[in-house]
Amino acid sequence: MAATLTDSILQPGMRRRLAEAHIFAGASYVAAETPTLNRAIREIAEKAIAKAIEDTGVYIDTRAELEALSEHLREIEEYILGQINSQRLRDVKKLDRMTGDLLLRIHRNARGRHSVRNALAKFRANITEQNFYFMNRAGARLNSKLYIKSVWRQNLLWLFNDVYMNVLAGQEIGEVEVIHPRGGGMWHGKVLSISPETSPSYDEVKEKIFYPNSAFTIKALK
Repeated sequence: MAATLTDSILQPGMRRRLAEAHIFAGASYVAAETPTLNRAIREIAEKAIAKAIEDTGVYIDTRAELEALSEHLREIEEYILGQINSQRLRDVKKLDRMTGDLLLRIHRNARGRHSVRNALAKFRANITEQNFYFMNRAGARLNSKLYIKSVWRQNLLWLFNDVYMNVLAGQEIGEVEVIHPRGGGMWHGKVLSISPETSPSYDEVKEKIFYPNSAFTIKALK
């Protein structure tokens, strides 16, 4: 397959068609993932409401609560899909740049003592060995697949907490306790305010505590 791909890149217009094919494939992936994401968001919201009912002992009309949160749930879905779309477009641009660099090296090598065929054989691995990544604010590189999984986990975790605290606020509960399943970590037992106006608040520390693979949860303080 690699031989066919690298040979075909030399054909007129193939570089543009290759980019278009990847854009279409990415759009198809996002379209296929949208219903799954929609179900996941609703399930997370329902679980958060159920957990709030369990922790407070107060009956909550789940359907009414979900209806009240519908706009927020839609915004979360749009944000996650937007992040996936942005990353796939970054990957397409990198692929196009990689293809251009490959072509330049092929022609440069071929102008020397080597034939185009030998040049293609030498640089063919570049197409299959490239890693696509996202660079975060700290300068760390995340593989694209890992980055997309992290976006899912991060936002669904935050969604769970937001819905949970929204229910608590309706019951005039203003604080939550940070819980670690093994009772460890500097944040275990930390009390946070639901209101951003009271410090220390959940909003102030959520990025430090509730990262994509975080084991921490929150529990109502009655």
